[in-house]
Amino acid sequence: MKLNVPVLSALLGAAPLAAVAADSLQEVVVEGEAIKKLDLNTESATGSRLGLTALETPASLEGISTGTMRARGLVSVTEAAMTMVGVNSGENPGAPSAFSMRGFTDNQITSLRDGLQIGPASMVMRPQNAFNLERVEVLKGPASVLYGDGAIAGTINAITKKPRLGEPASYELLASYGRYDTYQLGAGLAGPIGESAAYRLDASRTSSDGWVDRTSSNSNNVTAAALWQLAPSFDISLSLDYLKDALPNNWGQPLVPASFAKKPIRGVVDTVDGRVIDEAMRFTNYNVEDNLSDSHQLWSSAALHWQASDAISVRDTAYHFAAKRKWQNAEQYVFDPSTDLVTRDRFFVFHDQSIIGNRLDTTIDHELGGRKNRFLVSADYNKVDFDRTRGFPDGDAVDPFNPQPGTFGPIEGKLSGAIIKTGSLSFEDVLDLTGQVKLVTGARREHLDLDRKDYGFDGVFIPSSSFSRTFNPTSYRAGLTYEFMPSMVLYGQWSTGQDPVGTELFSVDSSQNFDLAQSRQWEIGYKASMNDGKAEVTLAYFDILREDILTQIAADTVSNVGSQKSHGVELAGSVTLTRHWQASANVAYVDASYGTFVNPDFGIAATGNVPPNVAKWTANLWSGVTDIGGLPLEIGAGLRFVDDRFADYANEVTLKSYVLVDAYAAYAMGTTRLMVRGRNLTDREYVPWVSPFYPNQLALGAPRTFEISIETRL
Repeated sequence: MKLNVPVLSALLGAAPLAAVAADSLQEVVVEGEAIKKLDLNTESATGSRLGLTALETPASLEGISTGTMRARGLVSVTEAAMTMVGVNSGENPGAPSAFSMRGFTDNQITSLRDGLQIGPASMVMRPQNAFNLERVEVLKGPASVLYGDGAIAGTINAITKKPRLGEPASYELLASYGRYDTYQLGAGLAGPIGESAAYRLDASRTSSDGWVDRTSSNSNNVTAAALWQLAPSFDISLSLDYLKDALPNNWGQPLVPASFAKKPIRGVVDTVDGRVIDEAMRFTNYNVEDNLSDSHQLWSSAALHWQASDAISVRDTAYHFAAKRKWQNAEQYVFDPSTDLVTRDRFFVFHDQSIIGNRLDTTIDHELGGRKNRFLVSADYNKVDFDRTRGFPDGDAVDPFNPQPGTFGPIEGKLSGAIIKTGSLSFEDVLDLTGQVKLVTGARREHLDLDRKDYGFDGVFIPSSSFSRTFNPTSYRAGLTYEFMPSMVLYGQWSTGQDPVGTELFSVDSSQNFDLAQSRQWEIGYKASMNDGKAEVTLAYFDILREDILTQIAADTVSNVGSQKSHGVELAGSVTLTRHWQASANVAYVDASYGTFVNPDFGIAATGNVPPNVAKWTANLWSGVTDIGGLPLEIGAGLRFVDDRFADYANEVTLKSYVLVDAYAAYAMGTTRLMVRGRNLTDREYVPWVSPFYPNQLALGAPRTFEISIETRL
């Protein structure tokens, strides 16, 4: 039972379990690691399975390592992704780990776990603990060729820690505690099993009481992997990834007339009708007492790798995923000026999801016309089985300043089930046209069989709304890189994507037009790594168009949108200014808008408007100084700027821009590191994200917080 559906069954792209390029455990406690480097000369399986580095990939590709995440105190994939150029997010309880990138949001950003996808992000994603991760990478632009998903704006890949042959046994521990009884615990161990095998085990827990009443949350993640080298040319790796969590169910505070508010909060939101957020309601939870937003899920996979010859490599990855999720809440809070009460709805949705799949990759190194060439062909198959039960029981009304939580009430809903079978054939190729120019191409052809069945409150099959459809999308990408000087590259890329109905699968009517959405992007850019990597910079210009779009406009309603377009510029850099002083920064500009978007039934007239949660400007700056006064002391600070955004399709509710200031101080004692961090030091009041389905309520971000942490390795 679940909340929406994993429609784009394309899941693949798992990185080789035997060798994931990332910082080794020995590098966890390194001075100055809080300054994120661009790592342009690091190979990445997110941007390509051809073994290309970020510098060689004709697309925007960026990552953050486990050491930097730990040094900055980043506890989730969401926090890690927001350090990268042009990425914004907010932990909305209905769509945790939702992102905005290049003018698009939610399902137009693909979220992966070790290169595998479980479905539309706004429906199935959960916050992911950073302790279990080796790296988080972001690939901008369409990823259809790699992952069979038409998401146009980008891909976020969370890569878990893996065992490595030949390394000694090692252990690491992490503990932190901060305001609102927020804490994180983590333990990891790795080592050899004889001479030809290795293991890795990591466990973590995050927990918080939350800064809003009755919003406690927790997340527990265990990852385990083993690697066997059965022969010099053959190895097998197995992995398990278990997550159990409960989210903080704060769905926001209602907007009220300024004349009604006891103490209006200024500079946070602008509305055309003068409504505000009341300071007297800021920490009030309007949800029911027995609210739920819980899940548990398990990934399991097995990968076989055979180096058939110096020129031919074969990898087969089989995987299984199972998850159950439950939402049971009063989600929508609307102030009624006729009664001075806040009306609440009721909405529940349960998920039961399973995926089984297999991907076979064959890589061939050879010469083509006397030029070095690497070619990869991939055959994929997966089956998604998704059951979703949901209902809308009667709501009620409560006092704005002293709401009685009450209970959810009786559970009675409709069941929808979907089975999606996908088979695909794809290829990637990189050809050295000259010693300085590479041509990177790829294509993917898929066959999707979709079967949806609906059942009424009485469990009786409803043939009128049930349906079956078949899709055959094809996507392409082609790019050139020109290394005009050593480690200085100009590049260009054209890419396309086609994606069938995703989150909206259980909301769309069988008679509605939900053919494939068509997307295309072109991008040009510059990348450079200078002075042995001590200075790195990337610059990109992109132009995106997506047409024939089906968009969710309410909790259980979708609408056809003609098109959405965006263009913009992204700039990122890192530099070692002196031996003990480092800095990194990025800035992004995007101009995004809808084409024809009108839905009279819901009063939507959004033609030419900016999509919700899209900021025109975003920027990050981080700087740190080490060895202060000759001591193993490090001090650093960061700034994050997010421009104005709209909360609704009509662009009548504006979330105002904000700047967040963070800082830290760390003291190293051998392999142990003690750190103090402060977040939002100016105690800025701001709204990080909003659900466009509920524009009459807004949830403010976290106030000023402090934490202390200790980490060690043995």
